[in-house]
Formats: sequence, C-alpha cells, structure tokens
Amino acid sequence: MLDLLSNARTCSRSGYLICLSALCPNADMGDWRGNLSALKYTEHPILSNTVFLAAWGGWPDAAESATRSLRELVRQFSATKFASIDPEDFYDFAEQRPVISNQADGSRKLTWPKNEFFYWKADDGGRDLLIFIGVEPNLKWRTYTDLIHQVANESDTKLLVTVGAPY
Repeated sequence: MLDLLSNARTCSRSGYLICLSALCPNADMGDWRGNLSALKYTEHPILSNTVFLAAWGGWPDAAESATRSLRELVRQFSATKFASIDPEDFYDFAEQRPVISNQADGSRKLTWPKNEFFYWKADDGGRDLLIFIGVEPNLKWRTYTDLIHQVANESDTKLLVTVGAPY
C-alpha cells in the first residue's frame, strides 16, 4: 500500500499539501507541479486529544441549524481557520451554483461553495476543538471524505461528531 503522506510537503507559496511521488511515481521528486491536493492549509496547528465537530449545508441542514450552530461555536471560541477544501472537483456547479453579490464599492464578489476547517486550542491542556463547516459534495465523495479523514488523523482526533437536522 502506498503511503500518501510519506512524501508530502506543503508548498510555501500556495499552502497546498502536495504529494511528491504518490500520484506520479516516476516523476522527479523536485517537480511538484500537477500534484496539488484539494486540501489547502494556511497553517498546521498541533492539536491533541481533539473533539472534531462537522456539519454540512444542504439536505442534512434543515433551516441551516447545523451549520449555523457550528458557525456560532467558531465565533464564541474565536476559532482560527487553518484549512479548506477547494470546491473545483467536488461540485456540479449547475446544481451547486456559486453566488455573485454586489459590494458597496460597486464591484461584484463571486463566492464558491466553502468547506472550511477551524481549530481552537484549550488553554489548560484539555481537549482541543476542530470544527468543519462544508457543503455536501455532488462528485468524488470518496476523495472528499478522505481529505476530511486526513485532517482528523493529523489532528489527533479522539471523538468525531457530525451535526445535522434532516428535513
């Protein structure tokens, strides 16, 4: 079995986790182009004894109760965003459309479906908190869930709780 993380590095310019040999085993190890992961880190927090809370918008989020509750936890704990999943490969944008909004200065802002990871470290050495707020993917569910499992494993997750409120 191929260990995908044994040759993984974070690109200092893009923040993407890259695997230098798993996708292109015969490629030059210095050539990382083309091997970018959809998992983009802005930092790599060291977490321990972590509780991981996750919620997805869409069908399992009636009245946005699940995602709204986790957004409130992010706000209450002043949790720090540290990673996201690039939506490009996981959505049929005819079904999960990006949103265009008008800004105060007259410009327009394009917002893609977000899948974001936040963390909070316990000051007293207690349980750290990892929060994921995302949108159910339309495509490549296995790859998408593998990325979430990767973050959970790297974060010393001891308990994972999914929050939802189906219709």
